[in-house]
Amino acid sequence: ITAALHTFQQGIPYQDLTLLMAQLVMTSSCLKLGTRINGNPFTDWEVPLNLYGIDVGPSGAKKSPLVKAIFTKPAEEIRHQLSRVNAERFEAWELECKAKKQNKPLRPVALLHTTNDYTAEALADQLAAHEGSGMSLLVLRDEVAALFDSLGKYKQGGKGSGGDEQQLLEIFDGEGFNSIRCSKGRAYERCHVSLYGGIQDEVLRRLIASGDANGKWARCIFVPLPEMTYQLPTFTPEGRQQRKDAERQLQSIATSLWQQAPRPYELDDDGITL
Repeated sequence: ITAALHTFQQGIPYQDLTLLMAQLVMTSSCLKLGTRINGNPFTDWEVPLNLYGIDVGPSGAKKSPLVKAIFTKPAEEIRHQLSRVNAERFEAWELECKAKKQNKPLRPVALLHTTNDYTAEALADQLAAHEGSGMSLLVLRDEVAALFDSLGKYKQGGKGSGGDEQQLLEIFDGEGFNSIRCSKGRAYERCHVSLYGGIQDEVLRRLIASGDANGKWARCIFVPLPEMTYQLPTFTPEGRQQRKDAERQLQSIATSLWQQAPRPYELDDDGITL
């Protein structure tokens, strides 16, 4: 992993911490639902391995190439697998609908590895579907300020609600959800959601100016992403091959993680002490 990330630095000189945080969030998004870590067996402090990672920097800090290298390309095989699974699920649903004249089954929710936008209601439906398939979900937003600003704005009349923001707080802890506000209801027992995006310094300053009473910002790990002006690199044939090998390596790791069965992990004695 380290060698692959260092290869990307030959193209754009990202800081080590920036690359590491992005890779950790990507890793989290590939873990199956039920993968957890027990921070201390004596207190039974067990949490899902999700992350909310946010790069902080000005426009032009090269966030888009980072997302493509760490998230988009490595998840390619995962998306292909999900495309096949969704096609099979929809085909089975259509056949069942044809066989029934009444009480037809609900249209299945497409399983996703990544979403860029959502409403609270749609996210609840998505997480319910993901729970049935044992999947996690990645919220990938180039500008996370738009996500936070939109919380509560999809309600009727545009009055908004604190429920959307509360949902974002609760899914960080992997907790379940049960609502009877709509005819069909929405419910899931557990979830695994990670978040990654970028934000400008000035915008973050505005958003956190009123404090953090509910711990929304405390759940996020902020990584500085300084503005970069640099000369575009030239690559030898060997360098081009090295880049392709790095991309294949990260894709192989992501696919392998995706295929792993969920399990709990424990810190060793040194980890607990630290």
